[in-house]
Order: sequence, then C-alpha cells, then structure tokens
Amino acid sequence: MTVIYLPLTSDSSSYSFDMSLENIPVTINVRWNLIDQSWYMDLIASNINLELRGLKLAGGVDLLYPYAITELGQMFVIDLEDKKEDPIRDLLGDRFQVAYFSKDDPLDII
Repeated sequence: MTVIYLPLTSDSSSYSFDMSLENIPVTINVRWNLIDQSWYMDLIASNINLELRGLKLAGGVDLLYPYAITELGQMFVIDLEDKKEDPIRDLLGDRFQVAYFSKDDPLDII
C-alpha cells in the first residue's frame, strides 16, 4: 500500500502547493475558515478535469469518497492522538495529518 502524507502546515492560514498523486499532477489550496473554525482544501488536477473546491478537512471520513474519482484512491485526516477530531487551527501538519492511500490497495474503512 502506498501512503503519501500531504505537506500541510498551520504556519499560514492560506497557501497552495503542487504535488503528484497516482502520477497525476495536482494543485492543492489549503485555507482556514475563521467563521466555522475549520480547515478547507481545494484539489485541482486539470489533466483529468478535476476541480474539487471547499473540501472540509474532517476526521473519520474519506474526503474523496463522495466524488467517485476513479483515477484517485482515498484521503483521510489522521489524528495522531487517536481522538478522531477535526483538525484545529494550530495543529494541522503536526497532530493532524492528511494521508493519501493509493487506489491499487484501498482501505476497507467505509
């Protein structure tokens, strides 16, 4: 099973970076929403016409599952303290990691 941890940080309340998932180049935008005190992410892959905006980083769910994207695997927020909470402002990238699991060997969580 291939697991990729997204290089997230809480150093800034809004940032972007590029990476590859399943050999697909993606742009990821991350931002903190002050109103509902939550982290959100956009996932954009122009070569497969994918543009997911406003994915709330919530614990305990596959962030990509509702979209049935056959080219990609699964993505979860991992709480390293195993409390299954949503990421809080100052601990994204530390206590809270976002992990991508390859489509070749999906987790049987859902």
